[in-house]
Amino acid sequence: MTLIYTTEIKCVSVPLGDMFKKYYDPERFLSYCKECPSYGRVWSCPPGVPLTTEYLKGYNTIHLVAVKVIYDDETLKKAQSLQPDELDKLMGDSYGKVKEAMRETLLAIRNRTEPSIAIAAGECKICETCARVENQPCRFPERLLYSFSALGFDLAKVSSDILGIPILWENKGLPKYIVALAALVTK
Repeated sequence: MTLIYTTEIKCVSVPLGDMFKKYYDPERFLSYCKECPSYGRVWSCPPGVPLTTEYLKGYNTIHLVAVKVIYDDETLKKAQSLQPDELDKLMGDSYGKVKEAMRETLLAIRNRTEPSIAIAAGECKICETCARVENQPCRFPERLLYSFSALGFDLAKVSSDILGIPILWENKGLPKYIVALAALVTK
């Protein structure tokens, strides 16, 4: 299947205090995390992530980055008939690649912007199997990024309210677009 998609990028900086006031709900998101198959299986996810208020203490600005992966009509139509493994591959070849490129760019910026902290959406996928499953420390701690949800932030509301990009869901196939979100937190 020929995969056709385009991307749009949007960046917005907001005071970190606003994020805590309007979008921070750690108890709610920890309960969601507990339902995820990655709970306790990857170092970027709970339990064991730092307490967000301590982790981000002293930082005052969050620079949000959204990359919208927009699928063409033909791809959307073909996706309707794909088996789950084929759909996973399609998403990996589009959204997954965009998300990985975004992660690498964010890490590069973080490494040049001291002090700063990078945050990603979703679990870490650097290793095929996380060392946490084997009760070992992270193999790449300098590359580990905690997820928004693991830190207790409502990513869907952040995307909609701040970035103006509602998160779309689809029961079968693909939504018109998927959003990859990340952030850099600075002092």
